[in-house]
Amino acid sequence: QVPIWRHQLALADPLLVVEDLAADRSLPPRLAAALGSGAILGVRLEHPSIQLNGAPALLGTLFCSYRRPRRIGPEARSVARGLANLAVLALANARLHAETLESLAAAAAAAAAAGRRRDYA
Repeated sequence: QVPIWRHQLALADPLLVVEDLAADRSLPPRLAAALGSGAILGVRLEHPSIQLNGAPALLGTLFCSYRRPRRIGPEARSVARGLANLAVLALANARLHAETLESLAAAAAAAAAAGRRRDYA
């Protein structure tokens, strides 16, 4: 429901860079004014191994806001993508680990139920 988040989700690139919120034409003026900062850098956290309806699932977002407009150069953009990649790997690993544990628990329950049916028979 957060407007800047909805704006970021609509972008093809997971990296959102707005160097001057007041001058950026891609943001609605009311949204830019409501954010109350000069610049913003955001990254969607997605990984191809975690899917939702055939597309990468959103695992989270990282945002960094600045009080004043500023140039966000290639190095800062690269650092943001690198941090996002580390966070994505950790989140994807945790999600896949949880799914594996659930699968193992379901398999163990099915095996126990089959054993009880066999013993009953």
